Amino acid sequence: MVEFMTGRMQRLPPSARSAIDTAACLGNAFSLDTLATARSETPEVCRRTLEAPVEAGMLQRESGTVRFCHDRIQEAAYALTDPVNRAKTHLAIGRRLLQGVRDRLGVTTIELDSEPHLQGEWFQCATHQLNSASELLAGEAERRELAVLDYAAARRAKEACAYDAALMPFAKASALMPETAWQSDYDFQLALQTEWAEVAHVARDYETVEQMFALDILFTIAVPTWATNKTAAAYTQLELINISIERGVSPISAPGLVVAASVLRALWSDSEVAWELGKQGLELQRRIKTKALSPVVDFLFYNHLNYWKRPLRADR
Repeated sequence: MVEFMTGRMQRLPPSARSAIDTAACLGNAFSLDTLATARSETPEVCRRTLEAPVEAGMLQRESGTVRFCHDRIQEAAYALTDPVNRAKTHLAIGRRLLQGVRDRLGVTTIELDSEPHLQGEWFQCATHQLNSASELLAGEAERRELAVLDYAAARRAKEACAYDAALMPFAKASALMPETAWQSDYDFQLALQTEWAEVAHVARDYETVEQMFALDILFTIAVPTWATNKTAAAYTQLELINISIERGVSPISAPGLVVAASVLRALWSDSEVAWELGKQGLELQRRIKTKALSPVVDFLFYNHLNYWKRPLRADR
């Protein structure tokens, strides 16, 4: 059947063949409006274009919904799309559908405050299409917009208690954020990482939880480890620095640097290096601006490090 349908697809008129290509990228079933938007056509023009594949038994239409007559027909149609330009096709479809989502919401860019309103087929299809071509996104602004879409998709799954299904869009959203997200986009990054961690815990994805909370754990055990094994305390804080370098900084990196500097000063009496390292933590905190941690960083730096380099009166 697949070989037979493939031959018939190749004999369709160019406009109908193009419509089949777009339909195959969308999936097995979708609304006529979605297909029309993906092709930059009116629904009426799109309906006429589909007449040939409907008559050929490839597609069926009912109540505004278009679907392939069989999953294997959709798979065969997708296999016929140009593999070299397939990602570009997904990108073009995703951008058209995303513009449709923006128009419906009355916004020029999808921002975090749009997230509660992101639902429905256009939103779902736009998210899937853009993720299928994420390597072709134009720049940081477009990547952030897709990150918001993925975050919204993850939250819709979370609200439905589909925690396993929420993990992947949370991961995709996180991967789309820049390394400087904690500094440049703090509110979104905090919401994203917090909810991802919550879902990972409920879904018992302990590997993800461990990776996300590694810095928090290392910082938390600094004091009790120091009380029992000062060398081990030094190594835990050095590991915190390594993780921050490898995976990017988080709010806990700033106090972690200051604690590491304090340990370094106490163990090896290297006031110069310890002060410089602590100063890095202090400056990082000034950039990240995590209100809850600012007193911690200030206390650690000014009470354990700064007096080795500057007079006490200079800290007032």
